[in-house]
Parts: sequence; structure tokens; C-alpha cells
Amino acid sequence: MGNALMIDNWTLQDVEALMQNGIEPKDVSEIAISEDRQTHRFDPVPSGTIQIDALISLLTNIVCFDHLHVDSGFVEAWQRDGGFLAPLESLGVVQPDDYTALGQSLNDIREMILAELCVTESLRTAMQKIKLEWELTRSTSSPHLSALVWGGAGLLARSDLTSTPYFGHPFRRRLVAETQMFYHQANAVQQFEKFIETERAKMFRYRNERFGGAMAKVVLPPIPAYIIEESNSIHDLIPVAVQMRDKYAGLRQWLADYQRAIEEEDEGKQLRFEQTLTAVGKSIQVKYGAEKSGSLGISLSAAFFKADVSKRLVDGTLNRFGVRSTLAKLIMAPRGQQALAKLVGMLGESKSSLGRTVLLSCQKRFS
Repeated sequence: MGNALMIDNWTLQDVEALMQNGIEPKDVSEIAISEDRQTHRFDPVPSGTIQIDALISLLTNIVCFDHLHVDSGFVEAWQRDGGFLAPLESLGVVQPDDYTALGQSLNDIREMILAELCVTESLRTAMQKIKLEWELTRSTSSPHLSALVWGGAGLLARSDLTSTPYFGHPFRRRLVAETQMFYHQANAVQQFEKFIETERAKMFRYRNERFGGAMAKVVLPPIPAYIIEESNSIHDLIPVAVQMRDKYAGLRQWLADYQRAIEEEDEGKQLRFEQTLTAVGKSIQVKYGAEKSGSLGISLSAAFFKADVSKRLVDGTLNRFGVRSTLAKLIMAPRGQQALAKLVGMLGESKSSLGRTVLLSCQKRFS
């Protein structure tokens, strides 16, 4: 049994455009919710920041999931003969699916989720206007908001009805994070990614405090950072990511088994996966100097002797094998400052004002 993820055609559209045409030289609008959760607004952000965010998430998902499912009804947004993403479809990594058979159930669930996504009164009012416009004219005066909320509700409905975890476009992730229902879908890969992110943040925060905050704060997800570092040009990114799937096949199987335990509500098996994560996290904390964190130790017993083995020695040994080795290496991966700058350079903007603007924006987003 493999692990699968539902993603947006919108994500693939942005990534294909980025790789084909370079960084888009304009600002786009990203939704933000007021602290009192009564109103929403749209903040300007460089389009290149969103494009790079989409690329970073796609590279991670290529390696961590067996299959990435998209709605076949909208693949023309990114499909190109000889395009950068064409190999993903030909290899079966990206799989277009027809969801029309879901019928009325899709409409019913989408309406329920739409209400969940309208987290402010202003969003509820805006969506009522959009629905009325669509019923009368089959068009809307707010296409971006419609795509964000209505389109997001549709993807979440497909996710719910097919029991496939969903990972949205950066714009949609920002809104979905505000909801109570779907943000916390049971997803082994998201828990794994959150674990890696948290442990890396702990390590870099500890070192920043220890050395007076003199170290860079950018923390890219480790897998795309490795992919970028191993690539010589923008043309290498997807081939390197596909090759890296082989390297991380054991991790994908471990994540698939973890996901199965979650879906089957097998608490005992889930606990064993969580214990692996906890043990690796603690051993890495000891490695970089946070001695108070403790670590995993064992005692060897036999008929004629009993010897306590050093916790650090045991952890160091265990962390050199199997999934523990992979997890440890991902936590200890470089921050990604150089990888991010290299990516902007591969996109032809290493010395331009556009490149600097997008780089600074990405550094803020990923720090």
C-alpha cells in the first residue's frame, strides 16, 4: 500500500511557469485574517515568492509521496509538450484523476466546506456575492477570491470523499490553516515534515542563542535544499528530485506504514512510529549540545555480565542505519540559505533588483 497526496493544478501551473519563464516581475495578493477573525484583507507579496514556495513544496512531495493526484479537468493549466513537469506525469508520479463520478456528493460536501473556509463575516458576505454573480452571469468580479475559496472547497471535498490527504497551493494553505476542521487531517507525511521542521528550528535556535544570534535564520525544508544543491541548472531540478525518490524509497515506505497505522487507528503502531521520531529528536539534541534533553540508552545483559552502554554511543550507532539515519541526516541538513540564493541565481536573477526582492521575501517566509 503506497502513500498518496492530492495537490492543486494551480501549484503545478505556478511551478511550470516559473521554470519556463523565470520569476514573474509583479506583486500578487495573499489573504490575511484579522486578529478578531471578523475581516479579511489581501497583502501584497512578490509573485516570485509564491512561485518558489510552490516549487519547494512540490520538490518535497515528489520525494515523500508515491503518487500526487490532481483533477484531470484542469491539467491544461500546466501540461506542455516537453515541459519541465512532463516527466512527472509520464513516470506516474503525478496522476490526473476524473472526479465527475463523485456527483452530487461532491457538491454537498463542497458547500459544507465552503462554510468552514469562510472564517470571517467579510468572507461570508463576499462569497455570497460571488455565488449570486455566478448564478446570474456565469462570471465573477472577484476571480482570485473565487479560485482561492470556492476552488479550495472543491479540492478539500475531493480529498474528503476519496480519503486522500490534500496539500494546497501556497495561497490556499494560508486560508486552510485558519480553519478548524481540515488543517489537522491525519497525515503521516505532514507529521513527519512538522517533526523535521520543529527539530531543525530547535537546533538552529539553540545555536543562535549560544553564539549570540550571529547565524542566518533561513530554514528551508531539507529535501528541496538537497535537490537544489545537487542541481547545476533549473533543468536539473525535476530529474534530481525523481532520482532522489530512489534514495528515499525506504522513508516513503516507512511513511506509508505510518499512514496505514493512522488510518486503521492502531494506537500501538502509531506509538512505535512516534517513539522513533522522539528518539531521533532527543539524540540529535544531545549531539548539538542540549544535554538536558536526554537520549536513548540500553543495558546489555548475559549470564555472567551486565554492562550499561553509553547513551550517546547507542544513539550514534542507531542513527547510522535505516529510517533513523535518514531522519537524522534531514534534521542536520544545511539551513538552506545558500540553496535559496542558488535557486534565484539559476532562475537568472542573481544580480537583479527583482532577484534581491524575491530572495529577501523568501528568506522572511522561510525563517
